[in-house]
Amino acid sequence: MSPFVGKRILLSVTFCTVTTVVTLLFLSSFPGLKIPPFYWGVSVVFPIILSSLVSWKLAKQSEELCELNQELMRSHDLLKVVADSDSLTTLLNRGGFFRHIEALPLGTSGWLLIIDVDRFKSINDRFGHRAGDKALQSIAAIMKMTVRPHDYIGRIGGEEFGVYLPEVDEAKAMLIAERLRHQVEVTPVPVTDDVSIHMTISIGISKAQRNEAITDSLYIADKALYSAKHGGRNQIRRAA
Repeated sequence: MSPFVGKRILLSVTFCTVTTVVTLLFLSSFPGLKIPPFYWGVSVVFPIILSSLVSWKLAKQSEELCELNQELMRSHDLLKVVADSDSLTTLLNRGGFFRHIEALPLGTSGWLLIIDVDRFKSINDRFGHRAGDKALQSIAAIMKMTVRPHDYIGRIGGEEFGVYLPEVDEAKAMLIAERLRHQVEVTPVPVTDDVSIHMTISIGISKAQRNEAITDSLYIADKALYSAKHGGRNQIRRAA
């Protein structure tokens, strides 16, 4: 029994006992209503026993309801995490990524990176979709290690990722983007027991203010990404 339950039982029993005693004292004050000791004992002991049992039952039920409510809240929070997560990479999915950004206070400044794996289709074609999944998981792990803890990372398409960097200037955003590009380039990915591959990524980057629609920033960053692709891949292009 928790201290909380015990305290509630004690308070209830005390209240019932005091109420009974006060009532008996009041009645015994009238002439001719002298109450024998036996009735005093019965009138006090029975309420104590009954109130103890009832209070214990009610207190336990209240405690169980509190625990159930806490469990429901934890389950609700877990469902929100699952609903916003990409099952393959454990990053935010597209919807979760943009919802988290849109939840930031208006006026928040930042930079949006749109990242695409270069020639990803050839990985699936040569080694199979399982190898492609490993490649995506590897890139996701690199992103988690490279960006800051409070940055937002999401898988927003098949082999396309998004990173939102709040409250950074252009130089810092470009530095993080370059770290991502370089780290992917130098990290081999084991796609089979005896074969590892090297990948590259192309990145489009644009300024993303929270007083503007994130879809507008996405459109601009996408144009920069296409420029990086057409410019030879494995590079970063900032939106003009």
